Amino acid sequence: MSTEIIASLGSFVEEANAADLIQRRQRSEFQSSVKGTLFTAIKANPDLVPSLLTLAMNDAMTYDKATKSGGPNGSVRFSSEISRPENKGLSAAMNLLEEAKKEIDSYSKGGPISFADLIQFAVGLV
Repeated sequence: MSTEIIASLGSFVEEANAADLIQRRQRSEFQSSVKGTLFTAIKANPDLVPSLLTLAMNDAMTYDKATKSGGPNGSVRFSSEISRPENKGLSAAMNLLEEAKKEIDSYSKGGPISFADLIQFAVGLV
């Protein structure tokens, strides 16, 4: 290889490493912002903590090993799911998460946060 190619590869690697560091910092800042938004919402509604835990558990328990489908996918938010008997009383917790999602999506640069991620992230804070 010529020295020009080797030198350009070194420059490329340095740029890639710098881009990776920037991306990691942005991800960390975003996660901190999400944590702050959810923490504030949950702190204002501590009575919803048991409902948030149940919501997350009921969303995750839909996993079917045979079909490899379901699981913590956020489907619990759909009216057909939230109205099921085992999800009775969880609408307030879902409403809290929907409001937090609006705020999070307003400052997200990478697109909207998924309900699956949001539900699990919120439960990780309680």
